[in-house]
Amino acid sequence: MKMLQKIKPYIKILPAFLTIFLLFWYGIFLGVLQSFGFFLINKKSKFTFENYIKVFRNREFLDSLFLSIKISLLSVGFVILFAIIILYLLFLLKLKYFKLSDKLQKLYLVPMLVPYLIGSYISIITLAQTGFLSKIFYKAGVILNFEEFPILINDSHGIGIILTYIWKTLPFVLLMTYPILDKIIDKWIKVGKLYGANNFKFFIYIIIPLLIPTLFNSAFILLAFIFSAFEIPYMLGLTYPKMLSVMTYDMHSKDFINTQSEVMSINIIIVLITISLGIISYKILKKNYEEI
Repeated sequence: MKMLQKIKPYIKILPAFLTIFLLFWYGIFLGVLQSFGFFLINKKSKFTFENYIKVFRNREFLDSLFLSIKISLLSVGFVILFAIIILYLLFLLKLKYFKLSDKLQKLYLVPMLVPYLIGSYISIITLAQTGFLSKIFYKAGVILNFEEFPILINDSHGIGIILTYIWKTLPFVLLMTYPILDKIIDKWIKVGKLYGANNFKFFIYIIIPLLIPTLFNSAFILLAFIFSAFEIPYMLGLTYPKMLSVMTYDMHSKDFINTQSEVMSINIIIVLITISLGIISYKILKKNYEEI
């Protein structure tokens, strides 16, 4: 009876564990085998690093890897910067207009409700050369024709992708960090003022150090997500260079039989980078909790 009580919690999570194992880990396991040249239905399979060597010698892969890293870093960098600015403004509102800051807190969460495919479409109709923003500039006399409006969609630098990720992921960072502001009580501010700290200095020297662990954690989560994301790069990116997720999709859909091993190799590289970012995020979060 005691034995049954001990294993009962494990029995309860068994269906979820089997589902995750079969749909996720087993798929990754098969991907790893195929990336090294093993195929369950092919008796001539053999272990080889040839697929990885071929991938890293592929100029298209290197360009896509560089683009993926660049877009991920720039998107996350701008998101963190804007998050700090908005948090400072919310902090000032919290001091003077407490109820208004709570209403704004609910307002900035709205972009999280928009699916990424819909978000891509919103960016297209807003940022394209014939989009909503260019029409405003045209009517205001800022530009004489639509061709003068800068190319922000399907551009070589991924500006449209970066801008879309900024407004889509910024609410996530605010959601992770705003509760810290809620914990700041009036006594803290009064003590800071006794030592000559105004609101700005209080935010920089007191609140920012409290925000840094959560900001770092959020940044690594977003890096892992954006690096491996597909919808927005597929909708707003160029045909060359592409982000890695789009590149693997194109290789898979155009010539899957001949490029299967290479596709799996690229997917495993994406998985390894994503897992590495997840481990770093976990280490930072764990260290933060240990210090607390």
